Amino acid sequence: AAGEVVERPGSVVKELMENSIDAGATKITVSIEDGGRKLISVADNGRGMDGEDLASALESHTTSKIKTSQDLRGISTLGFRGEALASIASVAQIRAVSKTKDSPGANCIEIDCGDKGSVSPCSADCGTTIQVRDIFYKLPARRKFLKTANTEMGHITEHFTRIALGSHFAGSKQVLDMILYHNGRELYQLSGKQDVRQRIAELFSPEISENLIATESNEKGMHIFALLGRPDISRTNNKFQYVFLNGRFIRDKFISHAIKEAYRGSLEPNRFPVVFLFIQ
Repeated sequence: AAGEVVERPGSVVKELMENSIDAGATKITVSIEDGGRKLISVADNGRGMDGEDLASALESHTTSKIKTSQDLRGISTLGFRGEALASIASVAQIRAVSKTKDSPGANCIEIDCGDKGSVSPCSADCGTTIQVRDIFYKLPARRKFLKTANTEMGHITEHFTRIALGSHFAGSKQVLDMILYHNGRELYQLSGKQDVRQRIAELFSPEISENLIATESNEKGMHIFALLGRPDISRTNNKFQYVFLNGRFIRDKFISHAIKEAYRGSLEPNRFPVVFLFIQ
Protein backbone atom coordinates (compact mmCIF):
# COMPACT_ATOMS: atom_id res chain seq x y z
CA ALA A 1 0.00 0.00 0.00
CA ALA A 2 2.83 2.40 0.79
CA GLY A 3 4.04 4.56 -2.06
CA GLU A 4 1.02 3.99 -4.21
CA VAL A 5 -2.72 4.27 -3.76
CA VAL A 6 -4.16 1.68 -1.37
CA GLU A 7 -5.09 -1.15 -3.69
CA ARG A 8 -7.56 -3.25 -1.70
CA PRO A 9 -8.43 -4.28 1.89
CA GLY A 10 -5.63 -6.88 1.90
CA SER A 11 -2.95 -4.21 1.45
CA VAL A 12 -4.41 -2.28 4.40
CA VAL A 13 -4.20 -5.38 6.62
CA LYS A 14 -0.59 -5.99 5.56
CA GLU A 15 0.54 -2.44 6.38
CA LEU A 16 -1.25 -2.31 9.74
CA MET A 17 0.08 -5.72 10.83
CA GLU A 18 3.63 -4.73 9.87
CA ASN A 19 3.25 -1.54 11.94
CA SER A 20 2.20 -3.69 14.91
CA ILE A 21 5.27 -5.91 14.55
CA ASP A 22 7.53 -2.85 14.29
CA ALA A 23 5.94 -1.56 17.52
CA GLY A 24 7.14 -4.70 19.33
CA ALA A 25 3.71 -6.32 19.71
CA THR A 26 3.47 -9.86 21.09
CA LYS A 27 -0.22 -10.20 20.19
CA ILE A 28 -2.10 -8.98 17.11
CA THR A 29 -5.83 -9.40 16.61
CA VAL A 30 -7.24 -8.77 13.12
CA SER A 31 -11.01 -8.41 12.79
CA ILE A 32 -12.62 -8.15 9.35
CA GLU A 33 -16.21 -7.53 8.30
CA ASP A 34 -17.58 -8.08 4.79
CA GLY A 35 -14.17 -8.91 3.30
CA GLY A 36 -12.76 -5.62 4.60
CA ARG A 37 -15.28 -3.35 2.87
CA LYS A 38 -17.15 -2.61 6.08
CA LEU A 39 -14.40 -2.91 8.71
CA ILE A 40 -10.72 -3.70 9.08
CA SER A 41 -9.54 -3.63 12.69
CA VAL A 42 -5.99 -4.38 13.79
CA ALA A 43 -5.33 -4.33 17.55
CA ASP A 44 -1.92 -4.91 19.15
CA ASN A 45 -0.21 -4.73 22.54
CA GLY A 46 2.88 -2.94 21.24
CA ARG A 47 4.63 0.18 22.55
CA GLY A 48 1.75 2.50 21.61
CA MET A 49 1.91 6.24 20.91
CA ASP A 50 1.31 9.35 22.97
CA GLY A 51 -1.15 12.02 21.79
CA GLU A 52 1.45 14.03 19.85
CA ASP A 53 2.79 11.00 18.01
CA LEU A 54 -0.72 9.74 17.28
CA ALA A 55 -1.63 13.06 15.61
CA SER A 56 1.49 13.06 13.42
CA ALA A 57 1.53 9.30 12.65
CA LEU A 58 -1.21 9.76 10.07
CA GLU A 59 0.73 12.44 8.15
CA SER A 60 2.81 11.34 5.16
CA HIS A 61 6.46 10.40 5.89
CA THR A 62 6.31 11.36 9.61
CA THR A 63 6.97 7.74 10.64
CA SER A 64 9.74 7.23 8.08
CA LYS A 65 12.76 5.33 9.44
CA ILE A 66 15.06 6.84 6.77
CA LYS A 67 17.10 9.96 7.50
CA THR A 68 20.00 9.43 5.06
CA SER A 69 20.53 7.26 1.98
CA GLN A 70 22.85 5.06 4.07
CA ASP A 71 19.86 4.04 6.22
CA LEU A 72 18.49 2.09 3.24
CA ARG A 73 21.31 -0.43 3.71
CA GLY A 74 20.42 -1.20 7.31
CA ILE A 75 16.63 -1.41 7.42
CA SER A 76 15.56 -3.65 10.29
CA THR A 77 11.87 -2.73 10.36
CA LEU A 78 9.12 -3.90 8.00
CA GLY A 79 7.87 -0.35 7.43
CA PHE A 80 10.38 2.37 6.61
CA ARG A 81 8.93 5.05 4.29
CA GLY A 82 6.17 6.25 6.60
CA GLU A 83 3.51 6.47 3.91
CA ALA A 84 1.02 3.69 4.63
CA LEU A 85 -1.12 5.25 7.37
CA ALA A 86 -1.52 8.51 5.44
CA SER A 87 -2.45 6.55 2.28
CA ILE A 88 -5.10 4.55 4.16
CA ALA A 89 -6.47 7.64 5.93
CA SER A 90 -7.03 9.36 2.57
CA VAL A 91 -9.51 6.72 1.31
CA ALA A 92 -11.47 5.57 4.39
CA GLN A 93 -12.83 6.45 7.82
CA ILE A 94 -10.19 5.74 10.45
CA ARG A 95 -10.32 5.62 14.23
CA ALA A 96 -6.97 5.15 15.92
CA VAL A 97 -6.64 4.51 19.67
CA SER A 98 -3.25 4.22 21.36
CA LYS A 99 -1.74 4.07 24.83
CA THR A 100 1.87 3.87 25.96
CA LYS A 101 2.95 1.89 29.00
CA ASP A 102 3.80 5.03 30.99
CA SER A 103 0.71 7.01 30.04
CA PRO A 104 -2.19 7.22 32.55
CA GLY A 105 -4.77 7.13 29.75
CA ALA A 106 -5.16 6.48 26.04
CA ASN A 107 -5.66 8.92 23.16
CA CYS A 108 -7.81 8.58 20.06
CA ILE A 109 -8.18 10.38 16.75
CA GLU A 110 -10.66 10.07 13.90
CA ILE A 111 -10.07 10.82 10.23
CA ASP A 112 -12.60 10.80 7.41
CA CYS A 113 -10.92 10.49 4.00
CA GLY A 114 -8.10 12.83 4.96
CA ASP A 115 -10.29 15.18 7.03
CA LYS A 116 -8.54 14.93 10.39
CA GLY A 117 -10.17 15.52 13.76
CA SER A 118 -8.33 16.44 16.95
CA VAL A 119 -6.77 14.04 19.44
CA SER A 120 -8.98 13.34 22.46
CA PRO A 121 -8.54 11.21 25.61
CA CYS A 122 -10.23 7.82 25.84
CA SER A 123 -9.83 4.52 27.70
CA ALA A 124 -7.89 1.55 26.29
CA ASP A 125 -5.23 -1.00 27.15
CA CYS A 126 -1.56 -0.52 26.24
CA GLY A 127 -0.91 -0.76 22.52
CA THR A 128 -2.68 0.51 19.43
CA THR A 129 -5.98 -0.30 17.73
CA ILE A 130 -6.70 1.04 14.26
CA GLN A 131 -10.17 0.64 12.76
CA VAL A 132 -10.64 1.29 9.05
CA ARG A 133 -14.28 1.57 7.98
CA ASP A 134 -16.01 1.86 4.60
CA ILE A 135 -12.90 1.80 2.43
CA PHE A 136 -13.32 3.82 -0.80
CA TYR A 137 -16.84 4.94 0.22
CA LYS A 138 -16.19 8.43 -1.21
CA LEU A 139 -14.56 6.92 -4.29
CA PRO A 140 -17.32 4.87 -5.96
CA ALA A 141 -15.17 4.18 -9.04
CA ARG A 142 -12.53 2.53 -6.82
CA ARG A 143 -15.10 0.71 -4.65
CA LYS A 144 -16.68 -0.77 -7.77
CA PHE A 145 -13.44 -2.61 -8.54
CA LEU A 146 -13.44 -4.48 -5.22
CA LYS A 147 -14.25 -8.14 -5.69
CA THR A 148 -16.68 -10.27 -3.64
CA ALA A 149 -16.22 -10.48 0.14
CA ASN A 150 -14.84 -14.03 -0.24
CA THR A 151 -12.27 -12.97 -2.84
CA GLU A 152 -11.11 -9.97 -0.80
CA MET A 153 -10.97 -12.17 2.31
CA GLY A 154 -8.76 -14.59 0.37
CA HIS A 155 -6.27 -11.77 -0.25
CA ILE A 156 -6.41 -10.76 3.43
CA THR A 157 -5.81 -14.35 4.55
CA GLU A 158 -2.83 -14.60 2.19
CA HIS A 159 -1.23 -11.47 3.71
CA PHE A 160 -1.97 -12.78 7.21
CA THR A 161 -0.30 -16.10 6.29
CA ARG A 162 2.82 -14.43 4.86
CA ILE A 163 3.25 -12.25 7.95
CA ALA A 164 2.53 -15.19 10.29
CA LEU A 165 5.33 -17.21 8.66
CA GLY A 166 7.81 -14.38 8.02
CA SER A 167 7.58 -12.85 11.50
CA HIS A 168 7.86 -16.30 13.07
CA PHE A 169 11.23 -16.90 11.48
CA ALA A 170 12.64 -13.39 11.25
CA GLY A 171 15.56 -14.10 13.56
CA SER A 172 14.01 -11.92 16.26
CA LYS A 173 13.04 -13.22 19.67
CA GLN A 174 9.62 -11.60 19.22
CA VAL A 175 6.99 -14.18 20.19
CA LEU A 176 3.80 -13.32 18.32
CA ASP A 177 0.27 -14.54 19.01
CA MET A 178 -1.99 -13.83 16.02
CA ILE A 179 -5.77 -14.09 15.65
CA LEU A 180 -7.90 -13.52 12.54
CA TYR A 181 -11.69 -13.06 12.61
CA HIS A 182 -14.12 -12.61 9.73
CA ASN A 183 -17.69 -11.49 10.47
CA GLY A 184 -17.22 -12.50 14.11
CA ARG A 185 -15.98 -16.03 13.29
CA GLU A 186 -12.47 -17.05 14.29
CA LEU A 187 -10.49 -18.30 11.27
CA TYR A 188 -7.03 -18.64 12.84
CA GLN A 189 -5.60 -18.51 16.34
CA LEU A 190 -1.84 -18.89 16.20
CA SER A 191 0.31 -19.18 19.30
CA GLY A 192 3.74 -17.56 19.43
CA LYS A 193 4.99 -20.72 21.17
CA GLN A 194 4.45 -22.82 18.01
CA ASP A 195 7.41 -23.83 15.90
CA VAL A 196 7.28 -23.07 12.18
CA ARG A 197 6.02 -26.58 11.28
CA GLN A 198 3.10 -26.28 13.69
CA ARG A 199 2.27 -22.87 12.23
CA ILE A 200 2.31 -24.33 8.70
CA ALA A 201 0.00 -27.14 9.86
CA GLU A 202 -2.49 -24.54 11.19
CA LEU A 203 -2.29 -22.25 8.17
CA PHE A 204 -2.28 -24.93 5.47
CA SER A 205 -2.73 -28.54 6.59
CA PRO A 206 -1.08 -31.22 8.73
CA GLU A 207 -0.45 -33.19 5.51
CA ILE A 208 1.79 -30.44 4.15
CA SER A 209 3.56 -29.91 7.48
CA GLU A 210 4.31 -33.64 7.88
CA ASN A 211 5.78 -33.95 4.37
CA LEU A 212 8.44 -31.25 4.61
CA ILE A 213 12.16 -31.99 4.76
CA ALA A 214 14.20 -29.45 6.77
CA THR A 215 17.64 -28.29 5.64
CA GLU A 216 19.90 -25.49 6.85
CA SER A 217 23.01 -23.78 5.52
CA ASN A 218 25.34 -20.86 6.24
CA GLU A 219 27.29 -19.39 3.34
CA LYS A 220 28.43 -16.06 1.91
CA GLY A 221 27.11 -14.16 4.91
CA MET A 222 23.64 -15.70 4.62
CA HIS A 223 21.75 -18.12 6.81
CA ILE A 224 19.30 -20.26 4.85
CA PHE A 225 16.65 -22.46 6.40
CA ALA A 226 14.35 -24.40 4.10
CA LEU A 227 11.40 -26.72 4.49
CA LEU A 228 11.17 -28.62 1.21
CA GLY A 229 8.02 -30.49 0.26
CA ARG A 230 8.28 -34.11 -0.86
CA PRO A 231 7.38 -34.58 -4.55
CA ASP A 232 4.09 -36.33 -3.73
CA ILE A 233 2.60 -33.11 -2.24
CA SER A 234 3.50 -31.00 -5.31
CA ARG A 235 0.95 -28.55 -6.72
CA THR A 236 -0.29 -27.38 -10.12
CA ASN A 237 0.97 -23.82 -9.50
CA ASN A 238 3.69 -22.09 -7.47
CA LYS A 239 1.36 -20.53 -4.88
CA PHE A 240 2.80 -22.84 -2.24
CA GLN A 241 6.32 -21.45 -2.64
CA TYR A 242 6.99 -18.97 0.16
CA VAL A 243 10.33 -17.15 0.18
CA PHE A 244 11.27 -14.76 3.00
CA LEU A 245 14.24 -12.39 3.22
CA ASN A 246 14.85 -11.08 6.75
CA GLY A 247 11.25 -11.89 7.62
CA ARG A 248 9.79 -10.11 4.58
CA PHE A 249 7.90 -12.11 1.93
CA ILE A 250 9.50 -11.72 -1.51
CA ARG A 251 9.09 -13.02 -5.04
CA ASP A 252 12.28 -13.50 -7.03
CA LYS A 253 12.67 -15.03 -10.50
CA PHE A 254 16.17 -16.36 -9.79
CA ILE A 255 15.13 -18.08 -6.56
CA SER A 256 12.03 -19.54 -8.27
CA HIS A 257 14.26 -20.88 -11.04
CA ALA A 258 16.71 -22.35 -8.50
CA ILE A 259 13.83 -24.15 -6.75
CA LYS A 260 12.58 -25.54 -10.08
CA GLU A 261 16.08 -26.76 -11.00
CA ALA A 262 16.55 -28.40 -7.58
CA TYR A 263 13.48 -30.56 -8.20
CA ARG A 264 14.34 -31.35 -11.84
CA GLY A 265 13.82 -35.05 -12.45
CA SER A 266 11.73 -35.46 -9.31
CA LEU A 267 8.60 -33.74 -10.63
CA GLU A 268 6.59 -33.66 -13.83
CA PRO A 269 7.27 -30.45 -15.81
CA ASN A 270 3.78 -29.09 -15.03
CA ARG A 271 4.06 -29.65 -11.25
CA PHE A 272 5.43 -27.21 -8.65
CA PRO A 273 7.05 -28.14 -5.32
CA VAL A 274 5.84 -26.90 -1.93
CA VAL A 275 8.71 -24.85 -0.46
CA PHE A 276 9.16 -22.57 2.57
CA LEU A 277 12.51 -20.77 2.31
CA PHE A 278 13.84 -18.39 4.97
CA ILE A 279 16.92 -16.29 4.14
CA GLN A 280 18.64 -14.14 6.76
